[in-house]
Amino acid sequence: MRTLVSFVISTTIFGSSLWAGTEPPAPWNTFVTLCAPLIATIVGYWFMKMNPVLLLSGIAGGRSCTPGLNALREAGGNDVTSLGYPVTYAIANVLLTVWGPVVVAFVDAWRH
Repeated sequence: MRTLVSFVISTTIFGSSLWAGTEPPAPWNTFVTLCAPLIATIVGYWFMKMNPVLLLSGIAGGRSCTPGLNALREAGGNDVTSLGYPVTYAIANVLLTVWGPVVVAFVDAWRH
């Protein structure tokens, strides 16, 4: 509940630009950001029949989203809801660190 209250207060103070972006194609920014978690939720829940709480904590870890984990822990009332978070968090951070320079090198080579 505290997470929702924080979101409402932040949106009230700063406006919808916090979550919708400030550039002209703002709806596309939101759409692209939400694609991976939505697809992971659909595939994990309906096709792989995963536990929704563990699935959501894994998605939060993959997105390195600690507020999402805190919301799950608050809603669940215990720490069991955080079981899916650490592994996906570690994998996401390692991949980001390793592949960041590779992507920059490819983009630089593509531009020249």
